[in-house]
Amino acid sequence: MFKYLFIILSLLFLSIKSNLYGIDISYHNGEIDFSKIKSKVDFVIMRAGYGDETIESKEVKFDIYYEDAKKNNIPVGTYWYCYALTPEEALVEAKAFLERAKGKKFEFPVYYDVEEPSVLDTGYDNVNALINAFCGELEKNNYYCGLYSSSNYLNNLISEEIKQKYAIWVAHWKVDKPSYEGPWGVWQYTSEGNMDGVESEFLDLDVAVINYEPIIKFLGKNGYDKFSK
Repeated sequence: MFKYLFIILSLLFLSIKSNLYGIDISYHNGEIDFSKIKSKVDFVIMRAGYGDETIESKEVKFDIYYEDAKKNNIPVGTYWYCYALTPEEALVEAKAFLERAKGKKFEFPVYYDVEEPSVLDTGYDNVNALINAFCGELEKNNYYCGLYSSSNYLNNLISEEIKQKYAIWVAHWKVDKPSYEGPWGVWQYTSEGNMDGVESEFLDLDVAVINYEPIIKFLGKNGYDKFSK
């Protein structure tokens, strides 16, 4: 009993001991030299895809970014951009993610990116049903799930149940802290950053107050075996 209590307490210490700084990327960021940025970032969250993953919506840089980040020992998280308008379509998006994620391991959560106006316009009940459909399917497949959205929508459109159930990645730019006062693990604090080694002029920058890697490995999520180191 005391052995497991020690492990849990150690895990909690590792997860909250200091802030971590990272970036989030998609093909819009162009060429990235991960050997140059590895000394500047503690994690990278990369887009795996969006919508139902038709040929037209394939995230062309995902595999390249993933392999290069892993070669340079940078912890990786990922996200899927939501275009679903019904829970059934969200389930299709979840299955598209699962196909893209085969054989990959993620040290940070898998986030459902809910910010598209046409999605948000479907209203409170439907938006929450979309999130539950997508994240529920991923949880069935042993993924550690999260939600990305702005402070405004987290405050006004997302249920307390979802905010407590899933890891929150909040977007709020040009402020000292997010106006969203609920629990969050990662904060995207600007879309206008830049970094030597990243081709694009502007870059999303993030700070994490939770180190998800030891939690995910201990629980055996996101492609890892349970109690992984």
